[in-house]
Amino acid sequence: MTASLQKILCFIGIVLLPYASLFAQKPYFLPAPSENTRGGLIGGADDVGTIYYGAVPSNAGTKPVLVFIHGYTSNASTWWDGNDMYDQAFSDGYRTAFVSVHPDKSMWTNGELFASMLTTITNYYGVNRVVVVAHSKGGIDTDAALIHYGGYSKVERTITLGSPHFGTQLADLAQSGWVSWLSSVFGQNNEATFVLQTGYMNYFREETDNHPNRPLTNFTTFGTWGYGGILWFSGVYLEANSTVRNSGGNDGVVPYYSTIRPNSAVIFGEKDGRGDLNHFEVSEGNEMWRYIKAQLPSTVTRTQPPVLAATKTNPNAVVYSRSQIISSNQGGNTFFIEKNASKVKVEVFQSSLFDEIQLLDPQNKRVIGLNTTDKERSLFGGDLVKTVELSAPEAGIYEIQSQEPFVAIITTENGVNARFSSDLNDEKLTYQEGEPMHFAVSLEGATQATVTGSLIRTGSLDGTNDRSEEAFVFELSRNAAGVYIGTIPPTLRTGVYSVNVAAVGEGFERDIATSVAVTPSSQGLQDAEPIERALQVYPNPSVGKATFSFAIEEAGNHALTIYDITGKPIQSFNLSDLSVGQHEIDWELPMDLSNGLYLYELTVNGKKITKKLLLNR
Repeated sequence: MTASLQKILCFIGIVLLPYASLFAQKPYFLPAPSENTRGGLIGGADDVGTIYYGAVPSNAGTKPVLVFIHGYTSNASTWWDGNDMYDQAFSDGYRTAFVSVHPDKSMWTNGELFASMLTTITNYYGVNRVVVVAHSKGGIDTDAALIHYGGYSKVERTITLGSPHFGTQLADLAQSGWVSWLSSVFGQNNEATFVLQTGYMNYFREETDNHPNRPLTNFTTFGTWGYGGILWFSGVYLEANSTVRNSGGNDGVVPYYSTIRPNSAVIFGEKDGRGDLNHFEVSEGNEMWRYIKAQLPSTVTRTQPPVLAATKTNPNAVVYSRSQIISSNQGGNTFFIEKNASKVKVEVFQSSLFDEIQLLDPQNKRVIGLNTTDKERSLFGGDLVKTVELSAPEAGIYEIQSQEPFVAIITTENGVNARFSSDLNDEKLTYQEGEPMHFAVSLEGATQATVTGSLIRTGSLDGTNDRSEEAFVFELSRNAAGVYIGTIPPTLRTGVYSVNVAAVGEGFERDIATSVAVTPSSQGLQDAEPIERALQVYPNPSVGKATFSFAIEEAGNHALTIYDITGKPIQSFNLSDLSVGQHEIDWELPMDLSNGLYLYELTVNGKKITKKLLLNR
């Protein structure tokens, strides 16, 4: 553990100490599966800290104890309520324990809690070590528990099922400037979604895979690729906005390559026929128990885990997009459909099925065919969705009209494909404070475009999404090879940043949502910005008018510019004629400006500071 991370975790411990009683462990003894254990037991966030001990089968012998840990938004009952995992393990003679950790907290909070639970469980069963079976984010919580909180001595091996060891682009989208302000529509915006961003998980992997305790752990991973059913919508997004294009697939929540933990055994290979399962099915006993059982040891008396060759990888280094993302709090918003598009999928996420949504084609005629579902959706995709698939649609500008908040994702199966890359690669997972960033975007199927973007700080490396005002706007320029490139100056402090990029050309737009982490460095920041203290806007959120307040400390070239979330300029004010002192500028918000998150930037003699403004009429 680095000194910086030790300080962060020490601070977390001090802050949480008064609340230690909230994490107190509570035992609960399950009856045998035959005694109707499905449903009716404690479930939900109120059972955090509970350990459910399974009935001891008569044929247990010396088989290892299995400890099951759930994923995001779930709890221990996921293993027996509508799932026969407990039944299967009991029938085959395994003693079990099921734990409930926080459904929406970081791996640091859950890791510390789970490490203490492992001690309680081993003492209860009188064993030295157990085997952990972890679903989804539970695998990340286990990683933190074993390596950063010393739980490795209690665990013979860990088997992860669909765990996002490198994060998921759905968390990037949930935290992005497009939808973070509409958290009630598009999933949740909390500590768990924050740490599951690809940028944060790159930071976690960097801290974890280089830790001295890492060689003392033994991990086996299962990744699947068969998204479908209620996960079809999020699976389509991941397919069209992948980090490894057309390779490996996804389970509707996590890309296959993200489920591969470095220095670990991988059971299901890429597009392995056994892995044709979605993110929920990979935790079900009837689908997975036979494969899990095959990985269980006959004894837990090992003194040294198997030595695997150290591996370095970064599946998040390159991001592709065939989608456009729009959102609105009320009224509507527009999107492009390009020429020669053979098929376009439109997915509209909202919080109410009863709102009438109109999809208008370029001739302002209502497009019929919005299909509705009220089923529970994926982990980051909101509750309700209306969809339409357009075959050989007319090219032009389409409009979605709604009186309720919505997020829409428009995916084109062919046409322009955007590719985003940076300095990050298999050897480099994060940036350091004081280091410039070099971004590049290439467009397959297009020659000319305007490429702009923004970085918005979403939180700290301690795992909290602090919602600071820090942001940066950039524009990429086309070089002789047709690639759009640009450099972000070394002015960003430590934390995780949402990266929002738009490539807009003749009749098309491609949007990219990803994230990067900036870690501490002895070099530190260059050119700290003293003007930040003097720049404010009120009211924020703004309804019809926004007032910008700022200070001019010296004569020169000054400007105030308002941008959309992708760095496209909306309006600019030349401030060069202003005198030294405090000033205010009123901005009457254009009526055709959609509700959402915007950025405002003050430039003072070449130095810039950028902050966030929410328009919410």
